[in-house]
Amino acid sequence: MHGGKLFESVITVASTQEEPDLLAPGLLERIQVSHSDRPLEGDYYAEPVFNHILAGYRERLGHASLLFPVAALTCLANLERIAGGRVLFLAGDKGYHSASHIIEVGDPGYVVHGGCFSMMVSFHTLGQYVLDRGGLFLSTAHQHNSLDVCAFLLGPGGYPETRLAYEDSIERGGPDDFFLMKRALGKAGEKLTVEEILGCLRLSGWDPDTLVGHAPRLLEALHDGEPGLHQDVLWAVRQAWDMYYPIGERPDLAFAAGLLLNTIRYYPEARRYLTWSLERYGPDADTLFNLALCHHNLRDLPAALACVKRALDLEPNFEEARDLRIRIEAELALEARPATA
Repeated sequence: MHGGKLFESVITVASTQEEPDLLAPGLLERIQVSHSDRPLEGDYYAEPVFNHILAGYRERLGHASLLFPVAALTCLANLERIAGGRVLFLAGDKGYHSASHIIEVGDPGYVVHGGCFSMMVSFHTLGQYVLDRGGLFLSTAHQHNSLDVCAFLLGPGGYPETRLAYEDSIERGGPDDFFLMKRALGKAGEKLTVEEILGCLRLSGWDPDTLVGHAPRLLEALHDGEPGLHQDVLWAVRQAWDMYYPIGERPDLAFAAGLLLNTIRYYPEARRYLTWSLERYGPDADTLFNLALCHHNLRDLPAALACVKRALDLEPNFEEARDLRIRIEAELALEARPATA
């Protein structure tokens, strides 16, 4: 939008080099995006409500660029139809929900991460659609840093309980605020006491990533023999595991859980976690070594020897694993001796 007129941005995508393989992992890092504008005349979309939203932007925003979320709007319209006009739609993503932020953002861009890319979502546009339909759009008074969570309601009623729930769960402190707090606590690292770590875990609702991030400090405290810590760590591991939904991410919660429980001598449970880690993430010398320790302490010496040998195959200079193998072989040899009268 420029001076009260609408323009369509034609986006050109190019690479800094020739790309014979369009599926190459590094391709996104080399992409360059350019915009060229051409004026729009008349209605751009077939849906009158979409054109009405665009007309509102043209009147209010003046000079601004935005991504118009056609797919999301269509999805919302379909949900409204399927639900008979009564919808509660929750959405959380990197985005903006105020008209002023649309102006501040400038030309839309994208961010490359993990072999894919993402773009900001215009929750304000979705909210305008809902408001135009006589519904309610719930957003926070402040602009979020990473994760904007909004609610969209359609249908009759003033939604007083939904308003209160949104204020309590999002406005007064939601997922984005928790992420910022967790990042700040991560910077504190070893300065946190065990009590502070456990308090953070409780407040987080037993967030698995928080447990993994602070596992080294908990292990240090366990080795130092801090009293009364074993039951707290056991409870934290079990609660975090109940909250865990695996998506193949790193770091490995199962390995951290197995290490912690191995240290406090909950060997059967530690063995289950470490075995799960191997099944999901593949052979790893540290995992195999700690699994060997579990088997050894549970007096399953053949299984312990098999694990420690696999660990040494992966890391021949693993000194602790070499010492454990010698010990296990000696114990097996002792067991194999015939009994004397």
